[in-house]
Amino acid sequence: MTDPRPEARRRAPHHLAYGLAALLVALAGCSTAPKTAGPPPPEADAPPLVGYALSLRGTPYRYGGDSPRQGFDCSGFVRHVYRRYGIDLPRDSASMARVLPRVPAASPRPGDLVFFNTGGRPDSHVGIYVGQGSFVHAPSRATGSVRVSNLRHRYWHARLSAVRRPPVGASGCCRPGSSTTAE
Repeated sequence: MTDPRPEARRRAPHHLAYGLAALLVALAGCSTAPKTAGPPPPEADAPPLVGYALSLRGTPYRYGGDSPRQGFDCSGFVRHVYRRYGIDLPRDSASMARVLPRVPAASPRPGDLVFFNTGGRPDSHVGIYVGQGSFVHAPSRATGSVRVSNLRHRYWHARLSAVRRPPVGASGCCRPGSSTTAE
């Protein structure tokens, strides 16, 4: 039923416009995009190299690469990060796995190296554990760059072959300028 008075008919579009505007404002607060969970921040007791490794996210993947300028493959990334903190690791992931002590896979610490069977052989891929079930690595040309992945993801969980611990932590070896060799 409409109001027969002419002034009421003229006001109706304005009331409708104000009502619609108020509804849009109210709904706008509900339409914000959900925040995506980013990689976990380094744990409080994480060695400084974990923060540095995380800062390299987005660096392009390059087979044989071992610097931020040219890009990284998995072992070049790990070797670069540890070398910056005075720890010399072998160049390839299988050699890293041979020289570092194994630790239980159920209790990795930030800075530990996680090894995977991705090429039909154990220890064919390596990354740096950053805490909270995540690790940072240079996966492949297909993914394109250094990134953080979750160990609980079915792909990585099924391929985890070892967790190994470079000489970090208690000795204080992981500050720039100190030197330790793991070969």
